[in-house]
Amino acid sequence: MIVQQLNVEIAEVEELLIGLILEGKVDGRIDQVGMRLELDRAQALEKKRYAALHSWTKALEEVHAAVIAKTAGRGASDTFMSIPPERIADFRDIGL
Repeated sequence: MIVQQLNVEIAEVEELLIGLILEGKVDGRIDQVGMRLELDRAQALEKKRYAALHSWTKALEEVHAAVIAKTAGRGASDTFMSIPPERIADFRDIGL
């Protein structure tokens, strides 16, 4: 039990965990009856997926703008070349 390992009172551990949960540093909830911290790993994975999708969407928007500029004949090579390489890498690194 974490109380024994840290040599602190149960109430103090609970206070610390509540603070971490409210700050968003720990994804989980406290089961006061069972005196357990239940981690919510599924939500953390969902957040990472949404962040990856958001990044991918931004990169697609930049490529789309470059293609539109090229088809409109407005110096597309300059527009496409202005997309940072790390944004293009988002297509490979989405990790879904």
